[in-house]
Amino acid sequence: FVNDIFTQKVNKLVFYISLPCLLFSKTAQFSLEGNSAIRISLVLFFCMLCCLILGYLTGWILKIPRFSLGTFIQGAYRGNLVYVGLPIVFFSFSNSPRNNIGTIESLAIISIVPIMISYNIVAVVILQGKSKKQGKRIITYFLALCRNPIILSCITGYLYSLSGFLLPPIIFRTCSTIGQMALPLALLGIGTTLRFEGLRKNLIPSVSAACIKVILSPVLGYLLGTFFSLQSYEMKISLIFCSCPTAILSFVMAQQMGGDEKMSIGIIVFSIFLFFFSCGLILSI
Repeated sequence: FVNDIFTQKVNKLVFYISLPCLLFSKTAQFSLEGNSAIRISLVLFFCMLCCLILGYLTGWILKIPRFSLGTFIQGAYRGNLVYVGLPIVFFSFSNSPRNNIGTIESLAIISIVPIMISYNIVAVVILQGKSKKQGKRIITYFLALCRNPIILSCITGYLYSLSGFLLPPIIFRTCSTIGQMALPLALLGIGTTLRFEGLRKNLIPSVSAACIKVILSPVLGYLLGTFFSLQSYEMKISLIFCSCPTAILSFVMAQQMGGDEKMSIGIIVFSIFLFFFSCGLILSI
């Protein structure tokens, strides 16, 4: 039933329609009380910085060529927060009281908006190559970032929530219904996108970056969460996001900006395998 054409269409449907509807409907109904979203975002941001530093130092120790270093560092810090992190956060709190589920889901979405923007900005910086057209690529990518439907839907929904108005039922139910298909289709798209060719060639760098992202990152997240005095549910959300495997978008970025495509694939694959263990441990606590 699944081939490359099907996968491309599904990913496009999720990216441009169903996921923006889900994110908008959740953030538009969000009522910001306290500083939970800020604290979670700070934990994720500082965790990203730590992984950046570890990625650079590990790349230097492994003597990774300059051509591949940006790809290695991106794989070490860029987690799949939307397609993997959100479904697990949603499902892990599914047994919570009904009046708390919506708040937790909206909190999780609001918390990752600034991190997604940071991911993209940092990726553009570290993936700069030697191409004469690189400047044009950077400008083009930043323009595309401003038109990103996932980021725009979160920002639009958040701004609407600040207005204090409730969404009209017809809009809320429509967005909510369309959004229900986003996460299952996103997970299906991730599975069909994986490729296993050439894993041996970049075995050590791929496993090293995957370990930083999936194993060391949640450890750092726990230490940072303790420092920021996160409550139990805030800590759980943070650790799930910190343990997320490397985002598949890192492959797209490496491809578009002259990075090491094969290494990015290896990092994604190994990080997903390691993710089963790290996330399983987090959910069992």
